[in-house]
Amino acid sequence: MSFNERHEAISRGLASRNGIELPTVAKEPGWWPSFLRPPLGDPVDMEASPRRILLGLLRKNKWLLLGATLVATLSQVSSALLAWALGLLLDAGLDMGLGSHLIRPAVVFFSLILIATVFSGLYQVFEIGTWFQAQAGSARMSSYHVTNRRGQTETDMATGDIIATITTDSNHIGALFAYISDLAASLITTVVIAALMFSVSVPLGLVVLIGMPVVVGGLSLLIKPLEQRQQSQRDAQGDLTNIGTDVVTGLRVLRGIGGEDVFNERYRELSQEVRRRGIHAARPQALLSAASQGVPHAFALAVVAIAAFLVFEGQLSAGEMIAFYGFAGYLATPLFIIVGAMQVGTRAWVGLRKVARVQELKSSLQDRTDANENVDNNSENEASSCSADSRYLQSLRDGISGVEVKGGAITALVAANPDVSAQLATRLCRVDDENPVFIGKDDLRDRPVDEVRKHIVLASAHDHLFRGSLRDNLLADRADMREPLTVQNTIFETYLDSRIREERPEVEVGEHAMDEALLDAMWTADAQDVLDSIPGALNGAVAEKGRTLSGGQRQRVALARALATNADVLIAIEPTSAVDSHTEARIASRLRSRRQQLTTVLVTSSPLVLEQCDEVVFIGEDGKEVARGSHDELLDRALRREESGLKYQKVVQRAQGGE
Repeated sequence: MSFNERHEAISRGLASRNGIELPTVAKEPGWWPSFLRPPLGDPVDMEASPRRILLGLLRKNKWLLLGATLVATLSQVSSALLAWALGLLLDAGLDMGLGSHLIRPAVVFFSLILIATVFSGLYQVFEIGTWFQAQAGSARMSSYHVTNRRGQTETDMATGDIIATITTDSNHIGALFAYISDLAASLITTVVIAALMFSVSVPLGLVVLIGMPVVVGGLSLLIKPLEQRQQSQRDAQGDLTNIGTDVVTGLRVLRGIGGEDVFNERYRELSQEVRRRGIHAARPQALLSAASQGVPHAFALAVVAIAAFLVFEGQLSAGEMIAFYGFAGYLATPLFIIVGAMQVGTRAWVGLRKVARVQELKSSLQDRTDANENVDNNSENEASSCSADSRYLQSLRDGISGVEVKGGAITALVAANPDVSAQLATRLCRVDDENPVFIGKDDLRDRPVDEVRKHIVLASAHDHLFRGSLRDNLLADRADMREPLTVQNTIFETYLDSRIREERPEVEVGEHAMDEALLDAMWTADAQDVLDSIPGALNGAVAEKGRTLSGGQRQRVALARALATNADVLIAIEPTSAVDSHTEARIASRLRSRRQQLTTVLVTSSPLVLEQCDEVVFIGEDGKEVARGSHDELLDRALRREESGLKYQKVVQRAQGGE
């Protein structure tokens, strides 16, 4: 049974058990147009240039755009010719009265109505498809590039700016693509109308061919200032989004130290700046909108006035007058479309610049060619094994501070400033290639990144959990690939989540080969209460960001995920900061038993954890080693009034809540 089939069966059974009648949704047919289906496969990285990205998206969607243009052209031409067909029918009736001669123009008139109706509806489907494919293409391109980039660089974009690029800017790019076929169709229709006008009246044909470019050119003068002001507003919006994402991850830290007031004031200032720039950008926007409404109507009025004069002179018939009136009314449509395309195009160009900026982000980690060539042929099998790799059980040394941790032991890094010890521990994972890290005598930068990531695992201070089963959260990249949810199952899941609080039917544990190891890791992290609180245990659902779990539960699940890798080197930053002292003592004791003979580095100042460590390294403000020894040995130094021991004692007492 596929994931989708299983998901639907669970949804139906669960709804029935709770007395809920789910809405019936038709299954997605196999013949459903491919351009309305989610794109599959990895997106291709494009050159970091707005122009190149735009051309790449155009090439990728060229057949869809051509089909949409054809449908839009048939819709617009048939609509524009209705006045012409009505004029023919009127002239035939006025000239010869009622009779069979009216059948032909009547058939033409009603055929055009039918064609316009059918293709207008069909074009809506194509319009949505072009919008969706361009939006999804640019969003997936940015997301894929960011998520597959190794490490970070100093020139990174702010998190909020990247989020706004993937969401808001990609939507503007999709809107531009929806306008492309409409714009092409309106230009083709204008040429058809101009040709008909020329066949009847050369002056009117000249008015159309000369007047249209003049009107468009005048309106385009407003585009440049509009683009500049929208770019300014977009930059401010990115800053505002960034500060919002920062506070979401750090709100607990802000509380109690007055940080919330500082954030509120900063957020208020940035909000007002976004508002001010939005008003500044609205001025040319309003002028362009007003001109787009008034100028086309004035142009159409001029065409009608010329046609009326020609009727008065006897050069046009009544039917031709009606045709020209309809043509003049339609001529406002291409101008509206052109102006709309200008407005959307400026936003899309700003978005393309941001997408190009994301594409410029480089990885700070790279595999060296000689390292890949020297990898042992058995390294792949070795990486898949859970046994320890002796090469990674040697001492680990930071090339900047010179701090060294012993291999096969549990070492704690303690500093008066927790950020200092956390930064040192993070560097030991080879977060970038700028700072050297040595394993024994070898530079980690000479080894493949994937190999390093397999043997050295970092459990950061932020407990990142994701929507899915608890098992998938613990397995991380080893979890089975999920099939994309269909529209039907997405509706089921959304509906059920709002009616049934993440309830799932019980499924026996053991359906995955790693289940026993996962349960053992959960026991070590003292997270049995998480298994009890989620119906279905390992099969139970975890909400996005683990929002249905407490802070301590999320932290313990994240620790269990790191422990389940059984990595040769485990580096954990403040792994017990969100749990009570009794839980902390159990985790520390179990962690010591589980990690025997493996290298473990803990960033902590908790005495309950420090007592279980083989060695404690006390770090100064400069990031260098001040003292080293067991927890008791360092406290003995304080009793002897040694400066390093007194400083260490002060940090430990502060962690206990003392002075």
